[in-house]
Amino acid sequence: MTEVLRTNGGIIPLAGSRYILVEFAANAIPPMIEQPFYHVQLEGWTPIIAHPERNTVFQSKPELLARLIELGARTQVTCDSVTGAFGAEAQKAALEWITAGLVHIMATDAHNLTRRPPRVREAIERVQEVAGERVAEYLTRSNPAAVIEGRGLVWEPEPRVARSGGGFLKRVRELFGHRENRSN
Repeated sequence: MTEVLRTNGGIIPLAGSRYILVEFAANAIPPMIEQPFYHVQLEGWTPIIAHPERNTVFQSKPELLARLIELGARTQVTCDSVTGAFGAEAQKAALEWITAGLVHIMATDAHNLTRRPPRVREAIERVQEVAGERVAEYLTRSNPAAVIEGRGLVWEPEPRVARSGGGFLKRVRELFGHRENRSN
């Protein structure tokens, strides 16, 4: 990824800025994705992950998305996900992540005016319901303007996601009913 950016190999920065839009397949995330994200940022680029709420891996492991954000990536959810047009799972993820500080921008992903027209108003109203008017303003105006102007985002919330952590040892403890704190 870094070499492609360094040689301008088909990557076009957003509005001539240092932001780049990164899109993953709907059901996969490359292994060890943290490394290329880190290297891209060392080169001065800020990756914005496009519609992570529509990715089944991020849906099942939001802590992975939170980790990429902690490493400097930013996210952009789709208006149609917020309204439910991309299904219940995408909507649930988008709304939960907005309130958990995992979303920085909301955009249309409108490919044309007939098959996938921009439907922003309903999405803004939904965000206002779940997170407030200020968050809706940040996601749809302030942060997108910052990207276009090539400056830092106005609103960069701290991600709040319950980590699944613990791995094998945690599963063994759960299997045998072990509790971390038994004092009473």
